[in-house]
Amino acid sequence: MVWASRVDPGRINQPIDSQPTFDGGDGIAVRIENLLYVDTAVSGDLADECADEIRLFGTASDTHCLYVQWSFDVPADYEGDAAGLTPGPLLTPAGRQIDQATITEGVPGAKNVVMSAYYPGGEPGSTLRWEIGSNEGDWKPLQYEVPDSVGFLPLNFD
Repeated sequence: MVWASRVDPGRINQPIDSQPTFDGGDGIAVRIENLLYVDTAVSGDLADECADEIRLFGTASDTHCLYVQWSFDVPADYEGDAAGLTPGPLLTPAGRQIDQATITEGVPGAKNVVMSAYYPGGEPGSTLRWEIGSNEGDWKPLQYEVPDSVGFLPLNFD
């Protein structure tokens, strides 16, 4: 988990109990597990995957990605066959919309179903949107205001 520090709650690296949690409706709980601003200039799997996403879906000027990892729980008494989480668009402070087209589903009773997405060109200060639900029921739109760059500390995995 990478959030705000204990020394300065406005900065990254706080304990996991600080993670944003959202009510997805119908008893579904959604959490943002990781939120990383990834630089393609560094080495490592995250940077390599970000570079691939930029090559496939980004623009020539993109050098970073916003990596988001959600998890969600589907109650055992959920009325549909499965609940899904689909990442929605990310809106950058400059007004650029970055879309995603994928879904992850969890069957009734599933805990900690993980969904992750790279947003090539995504950046701090953006508005992150996603939906949770099913075609048998309703889809609930959710959103989170990504902290600005002051809220992120550099990470070194070397």
